Amino acid sequence: EEEYFGEARLKDGTLVYTEHHTARFDENGRIVNARTVYKNPSGKVIGKLQSDFSESITAPVYDYVDLRTNEFHGIRADREHFILFFREPESGEEKTIKLKKGFTEDDLIVGCQGLHYYLRENLDVVRQKDTIGIKFLIPGDLDYYSFRMKYVGEDQDVVRLKIYINNFFLRLFAPSLLLKYDKKQGRLLNYIGLSNIKSDEGKIQKVVINYFYDD
Repeated sequence: EEEYFGEARLKDGTLVYTEHHTARFDENGRIVNARTVYKNPSGKVIGKLQSDFSESITAPVYDYVDLRTNEFHGIRADREHFILFFREPESGEEKTIKLKKGFTEDDLIVGCQGLHYYLRENLDVVRQKDTIGIKFLIPGDLDYYSFRMKYVGEDQDVVRLKIYINNFFLRLFAPSLLLKYDKKQGRLLNYIGLSNIKSDEGKIQKVVINYFYDD
């Protein structure tokens, strides 16, 4: 079991929320499941995320609940499909969409924290390939979007990656995501980009997240 923490801040340094991650790995070091608790700066829990990687590392079964709005979404799966679901906060009505698990052969299909744990195991693969196509499942939109992930460099200790949307027009409006990984242990050290946690006003926010590990 591994515990690690994240502090999400705005560009001016204002703390907007914290993340407490608990991840369980099998005897081969492969991720089994993970739980994340999100808290506001005063320490109140605002969201919970639970992920099960037993069927897929890149696109785990998961559910996320925002305790401020009662928004609930995630991914389920059967033998042939990913099932994206979203529950309307006010009515409680649940909407779903099914996607064939092999709907693309060229790109990596990822959802939620799946990309992170894929990179922990395959950081060298990404460095060698230089650029990888990604289909990112977005249950909140009941859809997926195409991205590219590019290796942009490294120094003695850190590998740097950039993720940007594949569509040139949309790229003008959607900022890229920047990731820093520890080269030796494959741990995520820093993230810059749009947050999956909305502000208290329900707006998407751009954050800088620094990660800290128990050891």
